[in-house]
Amino acid sequence: MPTPLKPGEEVYIDYKELPGNYAMPTMEAAKDHYAIGYNLGGDRKYFTHEKIYYAHGETIGFALPNVYHRNMPMSDTPYKRFLIKYKKEAAQPAIDLIGEKDFLDLHMEYLYFSEESLKIIRPQFEAMLSVYTEHGKYAQFQLKNMLQNLILTIYEHKLQSVKNSIELSYFNKQIYDAMIYIEGNLAGDLSLEIVAEKVSLSPSYFSRLFKNCVGFSFSEYVTHTRLEYSKLLMANEKLSVGEIALRCGFHNANYFSATFKKYNHITPKEYSAQS
Repeated sequence: MPTPLKPGEEVYIDYKELPGNYAMPTMEAAKDHYAIGYNLGGDRKYFTHEKIYYAHGETIGFALPNVYHRNMPMSDTPYKRFLIKYKKEAAQPAIDLIGEKDFLDLHMEYLYFSEESLKIIRPQFEAMLSVYTEHGKYAQFQLKNMLQNLILTIYEHKLQSVKNSIELSYFNKQIYDAMIYIEGNLAGDLSLEIVAEKVSLSPSYFSRLFKNCVGFSFSEYVTHTRLEYSKLLMANEKLSVGEIALRCGFHNANYFSATFKKYNHITPKEYSAQS
């Protein structure tokens, strides 16, 4: 379970730099606080009982209490982030200004910003961290005011939301375990039979259950996940098309290129040139 706020504390903030392969070991949910995470680098995938979210580069995510989630890597890019935990009362004046509905809407997708907006937002996180670590007499009072200003700044500067998530029809532990297994074995054999066996289900039942939960067939989800990973490799590493194909589980470079073009309407080489 995430560490709760300390007694008498309404706002907490920290900053961490973690390896690109960092993954939360299990699903967790905060019990006593809301949260704002500022992802400064790295490519992350967040699982909840209702959605799978994708975050690339500098993004901000809002989290509600009692929502179980798990943070997983999508690339080897180092993971750097600020994390703010807060009681809702500390943010209430800002919530009243933007409205409860719009505040809850901030939690629907990861938020993206222009470069100019990030130049305004990042110093606010840094200033809050400085106030928190100094533990001054009036730190919590200052942090509450800074938090309210930050929420308003994020609300005013966020770009129009682009849906970057997969909605799950319902949560099933075995399907969730299968998805985690897929994430960790993209270069290996991800046949329906092998993954079904990993979660102790028959292939036919597993296939139906996966489609009902995720909305994609098993093969569609595996292909989608492998292609998303290939984009990250093309953007962050200097590899040949053949090397990328192998690392993503495509054992034939021509088949990888054809599949990539089918789903993205450009070839891997064309995509690499744009990255």
